[in-house]
Amino acid sequence: MSIETLTDDSQAVLLLCSTLALSRSQAAPKPLSRSEWNDLARAIGASRFRRPGALLGASPDDVSKELRIPVALSHRIAMLLERGAQLAIERERLLDRGIWTLTRADERYPAKLKERLKAYAPPVLFGAGSVEALNRRGMAIVGSRDVDETGAAFATALGHRCARSELTVISGGARGVDRLALEAALEQGGNSVAILADSLEDAVKRRDFRIPVLEGKLTLMTGSHPSTRFTVAAAMGRNKLIYALASWAVVVSSGVDSGGTWAGAVENLDAGWVPLFVRADDTAPEGNRRLMKRGARPLTLDYLSLSDDLQASLERAYHSKNGTIAAPSVVHESSAAYATQSTSNGSVGPPNAADVFSLVWPSLESYLSEPRTETDLATTFALERAQARAWLLRAVAEGRVQKLMRPVRYQSIPGPDTPQGLF
Repeated sequence: MSIETLTDDSQAVLLLCSTLALSRSQAAPKPLSRSEWNDLARAIGASRFRRPGALLGASPDDVSKELRIPVALSHRIAMLLERGAQLAIERERLLDRGIWTLTRADERYPAKLKERLKAYAPPVLFGAGSVEALNRRGMAIVGSRDVDETGAAFATALGHRCARSELTVISGGARGVDRLALEAALEQGGNSVAILADSLEDAVKRRDFRIPVLEGKLTLMTGSHPSTRFTVAAAMGRNKLIYALASWAVVVSSGVDSGGTWAGAVENLDAGWVPLFVRADDTAPEGNRRLMKRGARPLTLDYLSLSDDLQASLERAYHSKNGTIAAPSVVHESSAAYATQSTSNGSVGPPNAADVFSLVWPSLESYLSEPRTETDLATTFALERAQARAWLLRAVAEGRVQKLMRPVRYQSIPGPDTPQGLF
């Protein structure tokens, strides 16, 4: 699907959940909040409408009756959906500036956000640069704006290592650790993703951002309107996106009990989105040590230099106990695999990875919500064809997946507890 293509479903989500082309007058309706949209999406899925695009052209009375919502809300929905012509003009203006839109109804919307954040996944994303970068394996590198010299060197070296290991650096793009890691990856020919808490429209005009964006090396993204200025709330809210898009996360420098770095790291530890590491050298701040007590794993440049394979090094470090390196294990794109678990003696330990399929299944289930071929699965998850085939055959045998014919494809079978929220 071309990024310029706008399906009826995507158009409906954009009109309902964003302020694009929305008048600032007091009479203008307010877009739906994320929680309002989640409630409406569930109602749509359970109705004869089935999909958001079916609301386009429907009468307020019909919407109210079919979705069992108040008449006032159905009229608000109708008013939001009426500005389709204005939306087309505004999207054209943004596209001229290289800014795209994605909604939860789009196939290219990052599956990791839906899987990990569920109802907290933003209904609408705005960005510039490669959309595919949002679905690659990457490392979130975050830290304080006013980082010390050792921390700055650590962030730079880590960005270089990510580039050499073909790992995308994911950060907030702010001054300090975030920017140092991002720029270091770009310097080495790697890729970076910056989740912004400031104006996307302003960011794409900056030369240091514009050139790598045009080269396909940098992707800028935000869950807010492209012209939205910096707010503390936006800075805190983007933490979820930074961690949920990553495969691993590293805190270079953190305060204690305050600041966006601390809040994001604690949130990730509580949610178990991805394995969290912290810089653990002699000059690391107190916040780093406190995060280790909460379950984050220590990481030093000396340790990383032991191997040219960064991903293998991270796997060993994550599964090590008391400084002893355990045998490498597979890291999976599954929130369950990264949740902090308690062992029988109450200590914190890594998840049991004996059954790889059971750990990776949540990611497979999400990916196979649409019909996929064996080749699709192997390519997306970087698997050998034999491994992809084995997982698919097991999923079919266990009644998790159905095999479709002409052509042969596979699709997950929704269970009774499958969360709604496809849109």
